[in-house]
Parts: sequence; structure tokens; C-alpha cells
Amino acid sequence: MKFLSIIAILISFTQCGSIKLENNPPFTIEKASHHHWIGGQPGISGSNIEIELKENSNIDFDSIFFQNNSTKLEINTVDNKTILIGNFNTSKRSKRNLILDSNAVNELKNEIPKSQNIPFKLLENEAIITYKTKNKLKYFKIKNIQKAKRKFFPRTNKA
Repeated sequence: MKFLSIIAILISFTQCGSIKLENNPPFTIEKASHHHWIGGQPGISGSNIEIELKENSNIDFDSIFFQNNSTKLEINTVDNKTILIGNFNTSKRSKRNLILDSNAVNELKNEIPKSQNIPFKLLENEAIITYKTKNKLKYFKIKNIQKAKRKFFPRTNKA
């Protein structure tokens, strides 16, 4: 058992060492901020990170790693600037249908929750974005991401 634990730790260290961060990406970040949001119903919440580039970019942006989570980036263009948005859903409501039964055998059909293993050690205000150039995946660390005010979305009543 100890042997397997040591091998798992060594593999995780070799994975971290194999990822090289870019120092001079082909884009310039003008500002980066994040905020938490709360929805109009109980248990609905999340956080967004917005990264505004100085120029309009045609780079193939992929994902973002932030605060021990990862998600695909949404890419928008506003006023000839590219804005990258990462939406992290932290809602406590589950869309999964769990089987709860007095017979534990019936509960074996439940899907096992997926845990994320982030291959980076990041501070609270740091993120890593992934992008592709010439079919090669690259990584860039963003530091000093500003925290914005929490946003509340009131409940809407539809008639």
C-alpha cells in the first residue's frame, strides 16, 4: 500500500514538471477580474472570471484553471477586443437523479462524482489559461486577478 502511494505521488510530480508555462504569449491582457454570483433561487451560485485582451485575437483559447477548478473558456468580441469568460458553477442543486433505496445493491447504479485534479499550484488570485498555436497546446499564468463585488440575480416570476 505504501509502495502504491509513493508511485502515485511521483507520477503527480512528474506531470506538474512536464507542463511548461509560456512567458511571452501572442496576446496582451488588459485586465482580469472575478466575481461570485448568487442566483434567484436557493442553492444556485457560481463565479465568473473575465479576462480582457488589449486587441482582438484569433487565437484558439481552450480552458482556464482557477481556484482549484477548471472550465472551458467562452470567447466574446466587444469593441475590437477579445474577452475570455470562465463560468464556474458552484450550485448545490444537483441535476443528477440519485437512486436512494433501502437495498444498497440498487444504489450501485448511481454515478460516481468526478473529482478534478488540477496539475497546477495556484494562489487565490492566479489562473492559468490554455490556448493552441500551430496545433500545440500552451499554458499562460495570469497573476493579480482583481476581485469584484458579488452579483445578485433576483428571482424572476414568469406569468
